[in-house]
Amino acid sequence: MVRSVAYGVFGVLVVAALGAGVRQAPGVRLFQWEEGLGLEAAGRPDMKMYLRFYEWNLFDAVESGQQTRAGFARFKRNVSPDRQTAELTSDDMRLTAEAEPDGATLRLTVSNRSDHDWPDAAGIIPCFTPGVQSLANPAFANKNSFFLGRDGLVQLYEREIHFAHELREAVDALGGEKGLAFSDKWATSPVDATGGLLARESNDRRWVTGIAWERFVSVQGHNFWDCLHVCVRVGPLRRGESRTVRGRLYLFRGDRNDCLRRYRAEF
Repeated sequence: MVRSVAYGVFGVLVVAALGAGVRQAPGVRLFQWEEGLGLEAAGRPDMKMYLRFYEWNLFDAVESGQQTRAGFARFKRNVSPDRQTAELTSDDMRLTAEAEPDGATLRLTVSNRSDHDWPDAAGIIPCFTPGVQSLANPAFANKNSFFLGRDGLVQLYEREIHFAHELREAVDALGGEKGLAFSDKWATSPVDATGGLLARESNDRRWVTGIAWERFVSVQGHNFWDCLHVCVRVGPLRRGESRTVRGRLYLFRGDRNDCLRRYRAEF
C-alpha cells in the first residue's frame, strides 16, 4: 500500500514537472545599452526589452518640483562577461540586475544628497520599452498592457496615470485645485493601482514582459516608445539617508496571468 502511494505521488510530481516545463522560460541574458541596460531571451536575439534608467522624478524626489527631468548620461554601466549581472552607478544611485530564467531581479539603492527631505510620494520613473527605431522589438510594440487594480489585472488605456491606492489622497492634495503639473500629458485616472506591476503580452499572446517594484507611486505607459512606467517610490527619505527597493523585469513565454502569479509569489 505504501509503495503504491509512493509511486502515485511520484507520478503526480512527474506530471506536474512536465506541465510546468511547457511554459518554462528560455533564460535571459543582460546587455549594455547607451541609455541603461537590456535583456534578451536566450536563443532569441530578436526578443529584447530595454530599461532606460531613468527619465523622471516625481514629487520632490532628487529635485524640488512635482515633476522634474532626470538623465541617464550620468550613470556608469557595467555588464559581466557572462551577461548574467549588470550594474548602473552614479553619485546618488546604484542599480544592480541579476539574470533569472524569466527576466531579471533588480535592486535599487537611492541616497538623498539633495538639500531637502523627500515626502512620502517621492518617486523616480525608469522607462521599460521594446526599443526605438532600429532597436525596436515589434513583438511588444503594442498596447496589450495591464496593471493591477482592485479586482485583478486591468487593461491600461491611453496614457492615463494610475496612482497607488494608499497614496491617492496625498497625491490629490498635492495637485490642489489646479491639478497636477503633468496632467496635460498624464491625466489622472479615477482607477487606482493596487500593485507595482505593469505587464504586456506580445502581439501573438505567446510571450509576456513586465516591470515591477515592491514600492511604487504610480503606473503609466504608452508614450512615444510604447513604454511601461512604474514609478519607484523612494520617499519618505531625509537628507543624507538611503533606501533600497527591490524590483523585477519579466520576459518569458506565457501570458499576463503567468506574470501576475510570479509577481504575487515574489512581492
